[in-house]
Formats: sequence, structure tokens, C-alpha cells
Amino acid sequence: MHYLAGPNLWAYRPVLEALVDIGALEDFPSNLLPGFNDRLGAWLPGLVEHRCSYGVRGGFLRRLEEGTWAGHILEHVTLELQGMAGMPAGFGKARETSRRGVYKVVVRAMTEPLAKASLETARDLMMAAILDRPFDVSGEVRRLANIAALSAPDADASSILDAAGALGIPSMKISPKLIQLGYGVRQRRIWSSMTDATSAISEGISRDPELTQRLLSTCGLPVADEAKGRKFSLLVAGGKLAAALEIGEDGNSRDVTESVHPDLGFDACLAARIVGLDIASVELLAQDISLPFSAQQGGILEVHASPSLSAHMNPDHGEARPVGKIVAQSLFGEGENGRIPIVGIAGTGENGTASRLLAWLMRVDGMRVGLACESGFYLGARQAEKGDCSDLRHSRKVLMNREVEAAVLAVGPRSMLSEGLAYDRCLVGVVTGIGRDAQIAEYDLYGAEEMAKVLRTQVDVVLPEGAAVLNAGDEAVAQLARFCDGEVIHYHAGAENAVISSHLDAGGRAVFLKRGAIVLGEGKKRTVLVDAAALAEYSDMNGVLAAVAAAVALGIPHSILRNGVESFGREGF
Repeated sequence: MHYLAGPNLWAYRPVLEALVDIGALEDFPSNLLPGFNDRLGAWLPGLVEHRCSYGVRGGFLRRLEEGTWAGHILEHVTLELQGMAGMPAGFGKARETSRRGVYKVVVRAMTEPLAKASLETARDLMMAAILDRPFDVSGEVRRLANIAALSAPDADASSILDAAGALGIPSMKISPKLIQLGYGVRQRRIWSSMTDATSAISEGISRDPELTQRLLSTCGLPVADEAKGRKFSLLVAGGKLAAALEIGEDGNSRDVTESVHPDLGFDACLAARIVGLDIASVELLAQDISLPFSAQQGGILEVHASPSLSAHMNPDHGEARPVGKIVAQSLFGEGENGRIPIVGIAGTGENGTASRLLAWLMRVDGMRVGLACESGFYLGARQAEKGDCSDLRHSRKVLMNREVEAAVLAVGPRSMLSEGLAYDRCLVGVVTGIGRDAQIAEYDLYGAEEMAKVLRTQVDVVLPEGAAVLNAGDEAVAQLARFCDGEVIHYHAGAENAVISSHLDAGGRAVFLKRGAIVLGEGKKRTVLVDAAALAEYSDMNGVLAAVAAAVALGIPHSILRNGVESFGREGF
């Protein structure tokens, strides 16, 4: 069983992949199991909504009646249980392997603990249905719901997380409560509805209503000592009024955002700043929210550091406000999305030279680079760990580091199969080679065609403004060009070949060797990037060409690129 936390062979989002041996059930599809379909449908009535391959309501139940196999049923039952636990998940697949009766079952994993528990519960439920034994469905669903509640972000954090995703802001769940938005030096962090800009002092002030009122009064804001009036809750995000609710005596809420007087909104924002909060709930009393305090009795009651966003998204009366989006936008500047330049390098061979040389070229260009590859884990010039670090865990170490301005992350096919990628998208994706005899038997993967499906993920995640750097000397790699959303730059550790010639004729860019020198081709233009003499010390020319082509994709100036290649052996990693 593998939890793939990032983009993978199956999907862009996290999935759980399990190798399932159905044994004798290979000879007994669902239509040959007496009473099974009726029991399953009675226990899980929501299965009627599963469309399956027919694409219509009831499609999966139709497949059950016609006869389908246990691996496929396990997929659907697992998804249904996740939904019943409060976390609907729509994606799933079941695929045969080369071994009879053994299937790969893949389901969308809303959280790793919930997906694993749901899969195991689905197996037990199916066996009970097959053997006509009792099964406590409601009890198991309650248990799964508890797992979901403990392993998933709360409603406030989820609203920010979902909004960030829609805005193209990447995220990493460090824990169920702590979430990172963005990467490296551009990251922000949230804890429920609090942000990393909330200091311990500010939170401490907000927990003391008397101290809060004294501060506000000292700074000239009216406070509600003995004032009477209606209670309102104003949400402030990034120094602006985001939403407002009137809280009735019965506890019901009504959205009044459009009615707030500008002066009252200003006072609420000022109160948040005085306490020291970028996200805050300002509770106040007023006779009329459409009038300033100067025209009525009223004042501020409290300022809270961890406001309820869900209250504004689901008021009892009035318009729901997209406060998750407002908070997410407030964390980043106009047009910012928290991304840093990420170069992902994948291939079946050794990619140490390509990774280290590229990281060096980026450092020479002035970037603070984090590097994770077969040679180790590096932060700038310092090697933090030795050994093979081309996996998700070390890639995440780079992306979580607040000092990192750019990242070079090598990943092997085994890591891609067992963990997925550490990042959602990258600026440059490099594929160095596949090889005709590529195979990883424990994943039932044999041959270049199957390996290409795995390594294609590195090309799939390239941003539209980015580039895929592909080895034109490997036919299987070159064919991945059609999956790239951005530019394609081919390279070849040899002379201009047919793939490169065709690419250049179409106006593309390519890097190759000519008379021993590294040459950049742009349409009909040819530019020598590195003289042959500077390459004498290199043995892995495929790695050198890959690094240079990636540097071209990053826009590193040719002079810096040339000097970097020449100095790497003396000063580099």
C-alpha cells in the first residue's frame, strides 16, 4: 500500500495505491456471488450515485448486476466510505497486473489515514457481504469520521486551502493544523485561520479582553464598557474589512457586509492593527451598523486572533462571503502566488551531474538554491546530508526551507511510483532518459513504454510559462513533448539529430554538441555557449547538456552559463 502525496502516474492529487490479491474471487465476479449485490446495496445505498463506466446514475450498480470483479468493487466501496465519513472523493481506478488475480486499486486520498482506514474497512465489509455475515456499517462510518476529523484541516483552514488552490497557490500539509502555502522564501503558513504574521504577544493581548479594551481606548477607539446595542462581528483580513455579521439574541447570524459604515470598517481595521493582528474578528456593539460610532452609542467589545471563517461562509441569513479566498489573497501581494523557480529532474539513469551542475549555475546567477539529488541534500554551498536524497522527503525539506529562492529536485522512478512528486507544478521539468530495458518488477513495470507513463508526470506538471527539457537522443523521452503545457527544449549529447532538426525548423530551441562545443539552436540561429576546451574534464556529457539546457530554460545569461560550466569542477559541489 502506497500513499502518493503529490502528482503521480494516476492523478495530480494525492492517491492511495494498493496491490490487492483477490485470490479465488477471480473466478467469481459479483453476479456469481449469491445475495452479495443486494447486501452491498442495502448497506451502502449511496453507491447508486456512482456512475462508473456508463456515465449515468446507477452505472456502478449495473456493473454489479452484469458481473464485475472484487478489485473494482473494492475501489468503489472505499470511495463511498470516505464520502460517508464526510470527505467525498470521486477518483478511483482498478487495473489488472501481470499476475492473475492481482490488481492495483487506486483511490483519491483526502487524507492518508482516512484513505488507508477506508480501504481496510471496505475489504472487511465486502467479505461480510460475500459470506452473509453481519457488519456494523454505522459504527464503522463513525470511526472513519473520527479519523477524518483528526487527520484533516478544520473548516477554516480548508476554506483557505481550497481558495489558495483555485488561485494557483501551492500548499503543503505539514500537520492537520499547520499548512504551508507557497514554497521556500515565498511561503506563508496558517494554523486554522491564524497566519504566521500572528505573534505570541498579539494573541496574548487578544485573549485578555480588559487589556484589549485598554489598548483600544488609549489609542482613541470607543470601547463598549456599558454601551447597549446589537452585537456585530466584523472580519478583518490584510488590513481591510472582509465581511460582517449581526449576531442575534437567539444566536442566529445575518450577513450585513454591505451595510457597514466606512468609518466603522476603518475602526475595526484599526483595532486589529492596534492588537497586532493581520486576520481578526472584531466584536462590537452598535445601534445601527450603517452609522459611525460618533452618531450613536456603541463601541468595541473584543478582538479575536483566530476568527471563525465558516460563520461568514455559512450565515443563517444573508449572503455567504468568500472569506477563505479573501484571506488567501491577503497573504500574498498582487499577482503573487508563493512560487519559486523549481527544476524537477527525472530519468532512469544517474542524474547527479545534471542536478549539481544546474544548481551551481543557478548559484552563480545569484540564487540561493536548495538541491536534493542522488549525491545528497544541499542548502546553498553546504551539504546538509550525504547519500541518495532523490525522494519526496528531501524535496520537501528544500521546499519548506525559508531561505531557499530556487530548487533543483531530482527524483527517481521508484520514488515517483511510491511517493509521487513533492511539488504540484514546476518551472522546468527535465527527463534525461528512459532506456529500452527499463523495469521495476515490484511495481509490475516492464519496458520503456510503461516507464514513459511514469516519467511523463515530470512533463505533465510543467507550468504554462515554463519548459520541458527532453533528451532528443532517447526516442521515448522525445515523444513526451506532446504532454507539455509550456515550451519544449530538446537537448542531445551529440550532434544535431532528426528530432532536433525538426524542432528547430518549427522555431523551437535545442542544445547539442557541434565540434565538441555546446551550441544553442534557436530556429536557424546557432550560438556557441561553451567551448570544447571547457568540457575536457567532464565524463557525463548527457548530464552536462541537460543542465545547460535547463539553465537556458531558466533564462540564465550565456556569459554566466559559460563561466559556471568552466568553474564547476574547481569550485562547485
